[in-house]
Order: sequence, then C-alpha cells, then structure tokens
Amino acid sequence: MDALFSRETCRRITHRVIFNSRHTREAVNRGWAKYQLMHLSNISTQVRGYLKPTVAMISVAGPDNGGNYSLGTTVEGVMDAVETARANGGRVLAERNAKMPFVLGDTVPEAWIDYLLDTDYPLPARPIDPPDEAERRIGRIIAGLFVEDRCTIQYGIGKVPEAVTDAILDKGVKDLGIHTELFGDAMRRLVDTGVVTNRYTRERNKFSISTLFLAGSQSGYDWLDYNSAVQSRPSDYTNSILTIAAQPHMVAINSAIGVDLHGNIWADSMKAWEIYSGVGGQCDFCAGPTCRQVGCRSSP
Repeated sequence: MDALFSRETCRRITHRVIFNSRHTREAVNRGWAKYQLMHLSNISTQVRGYLKPTVAMISVAGPDNGGNYSLGTTVEGVMDAVETARANGGRVLAERNAKMPFVLGDTVPEAWIDYLLDTDYPLPARPIDPPDEAERRIGRIIAGLFVEDRCTIQYGIGKVPEAVTDAILDKGVKDLGIHTELFGDAMRRLVDTGVVTNRYTRERNKFSISTLFLAGSQSGYDWLDYNSAVQSRPSDYTNSILTIAAQPHMVAINSAIGVDLHGNIWADSMKAWEIYSGVGGQCDFCAGPTCRQVGCRSSP
C-alpha cells in the first residue's frame, strides 16, 4: 500500500485522497497526491456528476441465493461508482474475500460484475484498549446528560465510545436506535444486550443502519455476516443532513483533535497545513441534529 503512494508512483498516477491515512499522509502533505475536501454525504454527487469513473474496483461477499453480492464492510459511494462505470461503458472488477461478511442492505447483481477474483486474507482489525478513568468519566457525563430512552445514537470507534457504551448499559436506558456512519464493536454490544431495538427510528425498521463497518477481530466480522440486526446504506443516505435530522432524539458523539481561541473545533488536521485525516462525515452528524433543532424537515 505504501508503494502505491510513493513519490515515483504519484508521478504516474494522480491520486485524489478524500480521507488521509498513514499510507497517504506523506504523499498528501508533500504535494505528491491531491487532497480533495469532501463531506461523506457528498460522495455520490461527486462520483456521478464529476469523477464519472469508467472502472470500478470493489470488494464483495456472496453471492446470496438470488445471485447478489454484498458490498461488505465499505459501502459509502461504491454503488455510485459501479452504476456510473456501467453507464459509461466501463468495467466492474470485484474481489471476493472469503473473510468478508455478507452485510445485508445494498447489493450488486452478479450480472453487473465483469471480472471476479477470489482471495482470502484478514480484514483490517482495530482492537480497542479498555478506557481509563478519565474516559469513563467522559462516558458517564455523555450518557447521563444526553442519552435517554428512544434516542438515536451515532459514534465511531475508540475508548470514549466504549466508555459511553458502558455508561449506557449502567444507566439502563432502552429502545435505542442506531443511525451511524461507522458501526463498531461498541455498538455491537448494545445490540447484543437488547438495548438497541430501532423501534422509534425514522423508518421503524428494526435494524441499525451504517455505511462503514469496522471490528476489533474477525469474530466481529463473522457477527455481521447475514445479520438482520444491521443493514448497510450508501453515505448519501446515512450522512444526509435531512435524514439525520429526521431521527428522533438524535445524539451524535464525535471526537476532535484541535480547538482555537475562538472556539472553532476540528478533527482533520494537526496543523492548518498538514492534513491528518479528512472531513469525512463528522460535519454531517454535527449539522443534522442542529438542523432538527432549528426546524429543518425532510420531505415525506
């Protein structure tokens, strides 16, 4: 992966990075690759209206009994890339990893795949260390002040989300819903204990909705496989400000890495000129609950 973003490779291939990682950080900050500022909710518009790919390289699991393939742990704008490539007379190349879970939700018909490659290698895992006392205190404050029965919640991975989950379980709330960008092991615990029912979310659909899935081990991915407690959706739905605003009692819990003297908070850069990660979907989930408070509503 690091070789893909080396200076030599970047001279041959123009990379547009929308979210930095340890593999791309040097290339972006040295100017070898292009950093494209983009909210996750806007990926669909960018892919269909501007990028217009002619080749889509995707990861899949399946097929199911209907001959459809799951997009697995990463949905975001993948379906947009597939549909746009096909509309442009391009090709769809799919890697079927034996360890990829079949996550219910959006699927790709077998007829849409031009080439299928079988592989078997471990998926990225993100084990989380137990939270310390400071993080547990943060979790108790968040759960105590904001999380009530019938809330819809969103958060990512890390020790604070684990601490929030512990505090939610200790508080004894019930009938929570999950509408999130990233679904991790902390949320899995809430589903397993019956705290999450999704009875009062916008769709009253009985399942949690996410566009990305990340587990701490393969057992977490195995739990996702054909599990009707969760479903995947593209990011123009999960991160739509109006969809978020329509969720009952939406509570969005996110982290930051910087704050200035004017009270501005950010999570994409360590310094103004060094991109650490990216905008991603945090702004979508900050704006959604605020939009609800000031009276925004989605159309019926």
